[in-house]
Amino acid sequence: MASVVPGFEHDVFVSYATVDDRPARSGWVTAFVETLRESLAATFGRRDPDRIWWDRSNIDEESHLTEQIKTKAEKSACMVVILSKGYSISNWCRAEREAFLQAIRKHKQRDARIFLVDIGNLPEADRPAEFREIRGRHFWIQPPATESPEDRRTLGSPVPDPANRDHGKFYAAVDDLAKAVSKRVKQLAEVGPGPDQQQSSITVFVAEASDTAQDRRDEVATFLADHFNVRPAADRALPGDWAEWKPAVETAIADSKVFVQILDVNPGRKIAGSDQQRLVAAQYDIARAAGKPILQWRSADLLPEHANDARMKELLAVAEFRGELEAFKAEIKRFLAPAPPVKPTIPPDPMGGAVPASIFVNAGVEDIVQAEQLSQILGELNCMCLTPMVEGTPEKIREDLEANLIECDGLIMLYGNISPDWVRSQFRNLPRLLPKRLKQDPPKPLKAIAICKGEPAGRPNPGVSFPGLKTIDLSAVTGKQELAAWITALTTGGGV
Repeated sequence: MASVVPGFEHDVFVSYATVDDRPARSGWVTAFVETLRESLAATFGRRDPDRIWWDRSNIDEESHLTEQIKTKAEKSACMVVILSKGYSISNWCRAEREAFLQAIRKHKQRDARIFLVDIGNLPEADRPAEFREIRGRHFWIQPPATESPEDRRTLGSPVPDPANRDHGKFYAAVDDLAKAVSKRVKQLAEVGPGPDQQQSSITVFVAEASDTAQDRRDEVATFLADHFNVRPAADRALPGDWAEWKPAVETAIADSKVFVQILDVNPGRKIAGSDQQRLVAAQYDIARAAGKPILQWRSADLLPEHANDARMKELLAVAEFRGELEAFKAEIKRFLAPAPPVKPTIPPDPMGGAVPASIFVNAGVEDIVQAEQLSQILGELNCMCLTPMVEGTPEKIREDLEANLIECDGLIMLYGNISPDWVRSQFRNLPRLLPKRLKQDPPKPLKAIAICKGEPAGRPNPGVSFPGLKTIDLSAVTGKQELAAWITALTTGGGV
């Protein structure tokens, strides 16, 4: 079966040096590929023998790349590289790398198609030039009391064994890789195989995250890369040393319209050559000093007290977005590229211009300013609009409220700063007042009712349902259009 990405035969091409798969055909690489195959089957919900392609022949590292393998590299949507000393000096691996990069040079999200599996024995300075800025996944552990790369141990070495309790980290790392690969493949399938479209001139800085938040960071960066210039590019790392890292970050942030950051409890790595500077807070401090707008996200169930690091407690406390990650992605896009103003569709006047529809915007004192703004919009839609009285005796205010509820054609409950309890109490009053409308001569049923969500966004659901009730998010790009459609339905439809 072909890849789920149009135009490709395989989802993944595994590039490796045979020296890393000893004994041949049953060593570390073989175990890695078979484990990855099973993990991908679990994430996709089905097995597919063509999902992964890797050459199992006993390759002569000095020979020329065969036409078959070159074609397989070109016809794979993503490449997983077993990054090692052997890989770095292999002519065969170099040819596979060049064939893949050449094939995807005009495709979308090309910087996000390579996954580096770093087994720990190749210093970053010795990486192939094409990979020096790509963030690798650590498939190694550093023994305590040593920071020397020579002391690193590859996860699952010499050969991964599920019965070995010490190899649990290997299988967890492969599962994480499979999730990232499947997510990337599905994203590529959605955007299609074609060449990049003309990209926006807007640049956004998506901060590097701690290891435990990096997958979410990459998800946001990949989403934004389809619409904007992202710095640093998805899956690409900044310089490692403070002397080079700090000016590189300052320049990238200065060139960006907004600073985006994904938070969890971890402060990120200590930046080499710095005075105990940690990755997450250091980027935030630079963005704040530059005066850039800052959009930060943390999960709703993650509280500042969950962090041990003092700076992370501060950052978690001020993070504005705490909902679903998909909603955060949409909010970033809205912030960066707000839709042009939509001229509302003016509904026909059922009275031929004689009498406009009357709308009562019921709002609490906390939302009176927003009610007046909504009243102006309704006026542009050829409606007569009333808002609650805010001055006068309690009796006069109550009489005016009841008269508005009985006489209006359409009723809007404005839900902004007011509590959900207020919204619920207003609906509890309707069964008492609606019968009075029907006793008028002629009877005057309520034609339409809506809850309009104002600012701030993200308020809890008030838990109300009502016949014909429409909910309109005024902060959404389509808010005015939905409001205009509601007015049209009111002037042409029946009653509640």
